[in-house]
Amino acid sequence: MWTKLSVITMPLNGSEPVERAGHTLTVLRKINGKWLLARDASAVIEGLSKDFSNATGIGIEHITATWEVLPSGHYAVGGKTALQQPPTSHPVLVDLLAPDFNADESIEKMLRAVSSNISKRADVPINNIFINCRKAHSGMVFDAGEIVHW
Repeated sequence: MWTKLSVITMPLNGSEPVERAGHTLTVLRKINGKWLLARDASAVIEGLSKDFSNATGIGIEHITATWEVLPSGHYAVGGKTALQQPPTSHPVLVDLLAPDFNADESIEKMLRAVSSNISKRADVPINNIFINCRKAHSGMVFDAGEIVHW
């Protein structure tokens, strides 16, 4: 569910109030016939980005994160689909794209940071997270209007 969120802060020094507004993706789960908040995807990916930056030392300006929700029945593991995210099957799928100049130890640090933070922030058991790391190569990336070389 897309939600419009608006927050107004009233500075203590008496200056003009500041409003921040935008859309947030909220994921609901039906439990015992009632729709309950499962997670706020916007808050999760913002937190994941900050946690990843802190854990790896990579500047937040170099981190992009997305959260996609697969419709019920659109993800099969062992030939079986699920109506919602089970705690022991149908792992959360993560695609980590990292520049190829990173050493294997750095990639392992990234994998640990992503998995532990998804587990913490999205309340997913760490053993139910699947991460595939792909390496981006110099001259094979187009970003900000140009081919990127490093």
